Amino acid sequence: MASDSRPLFTAQTIPSARMIALSLLMESVKSEEGVDILLDRALAQCSFDSRERALTVELAYGVLRRLATIDWRLEPVLDKPLPRLPLAVQMVLRLGTYQLLFLDRIPQSAAVNESVNLARAIAGTLGRDWSGFVNAVLRALLRHPPQPWPSMDPDAAHAFAVRYSVPSWLSRRWVERLGVGSAEMACEGVSVAPPLTLRVNQLITTREAFLETLAQVGIAAKPTSV
Repeated sequence: MASDSRPLFTAQTIPSARMIALSLLMESVKSEEGVDILLDRALAQCSFDSRERALTVELAYGVLRRLATIDWRLEPVLDKPLPRLPLAVQMVLRLGTYQLLFLDRIPQSAAVNESVNLARAIAGTLGRDWSGFVNAVLRALLRHPPQPWPSMDPDAAHAFAVRYSVPSWLSRRWVERLGVGSAEMACEGVSVAPPLTLRVNQLITTREAFLETLAQVGIAAKPTSV
């Protein structure tokens, strides 16, 4: 098995949102720097438009935010434990699974095909082409009926950790301190991306005018109570 320490892509590879997200996920495992710092540095080196930048952010943070759920969904369709695969292949599968499960705006066929292309692009680093494997796993995921969530009866903390991708130690602490009902609400709250809030500089424009500008470019927004 080839080492994952070599550069994933060649200098001739044209960067894409998925490639940058994969590189970030790989680096986040090995680096002591926060993902936000890694992301800012990576995006500063890319000439992405706003849509590609947004997709990069969504993929990188989304996979990390829903990691436990993604791994739990992948487990039944793998013939070996996920950690036994090369780290890059693990992350390609996680990126593809995140798109299939949580990004409705991306067609399933595109999510699978782009993941296959991503695996093919890193074949030189890994020493073999994993694209066929990635294709088979993600298509099996689409065919495989979702298994029921873990029951809360024997272990509510474990069930919340899987369903909401919360660290087990945290879900267990919340169950012990808050009770099952409140703990589930807390776990659900931290599993979703917070809304983006902007403050308008009223020396330049009004809130109403800025909302109209956003609407003209297709960005849905609404005023807050503040």
